[in-house]
Amino acid sequence: MAQGQEKPQLRSESGPTLNELERVVYGVLVPAMEAARINPENFKHYDPETVKRNLEYTAKLVADNSKDNNPYKEHAELAEAIIWDQINSGAFMGTEAKSIVPSKYEDITKGVDSIVRFEKKTGVAHLALAIDVTESAVEVDRKIEAILGDLQAGKLTTLEYFESKSQHGIGYQGMLENIPKVVVASGRKSVRAVAERIAKLWNLSEKATTDPQSKAEIEKLKRAISKSQLKFKMLFEIRAQLIKYADYA
Repeated sequence: MAQGQEKPQLRSESGPTLNELERVVYGVLVPAMEAARINPENFKHYDPETVKRNLEYTAKLVADNSKDNNPYKEHAELAEAIIWDQINSGAFMGTEAKSIVPSKYEDITKGVDSIVRFEKKTGVAHLALAIDVTESAVEVDRKIEAILGDLQAGKLTTLEYFESKSQHGIGYQGMLENIPKVVVASGRKSVRAVAERIAKLWNLSEKATTDPQSKAEIEKLKRAISKSQLKFKMLFEIRAQLIKYADYA
């Protein structure tokens, strides 16, 4: 937790909005995720007029979307931030995976919430994630069918703005083509369970240097997060969709 931030009251509650513990995690992770987001303005070798048009178009769509009364908006943002954070910590996909936050342009126009980069000695691979918090399978099925339609047409996801730095410090900035995309759908309860454990973990970390019992509880919470329903449902969905997509390749 950020230094100087007031320690949260560790009280959980149910309901359609974020509870106190979720709000604490949202207040830390969502701004951190946004700060890490790819910024098209940094692509100085791109045509400035094209970048400007893309940014203006993105701003218009963001403004239009802000008028929608989506009861799950904050839950979706929280889920995206948690998955981003836990992939980068190694808890959700192992140490070879890193999550990159796409530009808002790609988020809005391509439906990509996260780009997972797998870096091994044998090479590098990428996977685009569309993350949803919903209680309905209809919207998820619609997005999967759209992806299948693209595969039948021989199309994969293309990102206009992508940048990354390898483990060896070699950077890349430009277009990323032919990226498979999967839909990760979560319920509010599974997101809430992980958020509450993260908030309690942060709270206990402040006591860990002087309290041995806190250290043991921290390890217990870390294990619970790494074995959470949110993680395993995400991995199951990714595997099932990639197997299904392989039939269209």
